[in-house]
Amino acid sequence: MSAVTESILTSVKKLLGPGEEYDAFDPDIIMHINSGFGRLCELGIGPAEPFEIEDASATWDDFNTGIKLNQLKRFFFLYVKTIFDPSANSVITQAYKEELDKLEWLMCSDAEVGY
Repeated sequence: MSAVTESILTSVKKLLGPGEEYDAFDPDIIMHINSGFGRLCELGIGPAEPFEIEDASATWDDFNTGIKLNQLKRFFFLYVKTIFDPSANSVITQAYKEELDKLEWLMCSDAEVGY
């Protein structure tokens, strides 16, 4: 399976740690993923209406923005991680937030240039 046709939910779950088969937290993770799509919409990345997923059937190709796939995956991992499974260590939390800020800036720049 190519990275572009990989399920958004499945790939975020892999990065967070739960196995693909473990679906007890899927509704929570989906909610936070959709919140991340809302954030990208606020930044002018993606369609005018926020993209949303409902299950594991949505792929990265379905959210075709021209943004580099690795940036999107890192953004969603950090975005969902900081909400769904925040670190008790404030230094780590701050590092995640700084990385999210940097990724948002990079994706906005890429979206303007059209990479």
